[in-house]
Amino acid sequence: MIKTPEATAIVNLLRAARAERSADNAQSTLRAALKRCDEWIANGGGVDAVLLKVQSLTDLATESATPRLRSQYWQFTLDAISRYHDEPAEQRLAACQAAVAVDCFQDPFSNTDQAARLQILRAALRRVDAALRQQATGVDAAILLARKAALLRHIAIPEVAPTPKKQRIAEAHRCAARALTISRSKITVLEAAQSEWALARYESTDRAYAERIRTTETLFLDPTLRDSQAARLAVARFYRMTYQPLLACETYPTGTTGSMNPRQ
Repeated sequence: MIKTPEATAIVNLLRAARAERSADNAQSTLRAALKRCDEWIANGGGVDAVLLKVQSLTDLATESATPRLRSQYWQFTLDAISRYHDEPAEQRLAACQAAVAVDCFQDPFSNTDQAARLQILRAALRRVDAALRQQATGVDAAILLARKAALLRHIAIPEVAPTPKKQRIAEAHRCAARALTISRSKITVLEAAQSEWALARYESTDRAYAERIRTTETLFLDPTLRDSQAARLAVARFYRMTYQPLLACETYPTGTTGSMNPRQ
């Protein structure tokens, strides 16, 4: 993102909202950031203004106290990103839509039904696939592959039939592994860990399962993720779900210490 006075002002508002102890004040600050984004878009702010608008709306969705409002803000967010097209920036836009789709799917407090959530994931998957066909390379390709892996993992969650479910997760694992070979970043390493863990439960032997679990732990503890709050919380959940309660209890506080959002 190009640093401009408009971008700096909006980013500062987003940071102030996250640091705010009052939920009402945080929402008021986020609405001010959203207004600045709309003004910047009207003045030709382009893709950077749209991406900051998406971030403002995402934060408003997670700050909203009622299921109806959360669903509305998620829809506003998806509309803002899915209706905007800019050929040179399409890979960034597709990756952003994928991230928003996963966040929306995971929100347990919105009243968006399961069928609608799956449609949101599939729409994002189509856009990511289209962006990948534009011969994405380097870091852009790695991020898109990691986002695709996350979308596939979440599409597989409500799948009832075991064979299609395993196939989706296996495809997610291949995308995540490919992303990791292209670029080793927080996004690619974390998704590689999540995909490895998801595939582990489909191994036919205890030995193969244990090997994947060890690989998952190694990825979660990769130095690349040392400063990632999402990764620290994910590894705490990993230890809890793999019956390692002491490690889970020791790890969880590291995911909340130093958070910029005191109300999280």
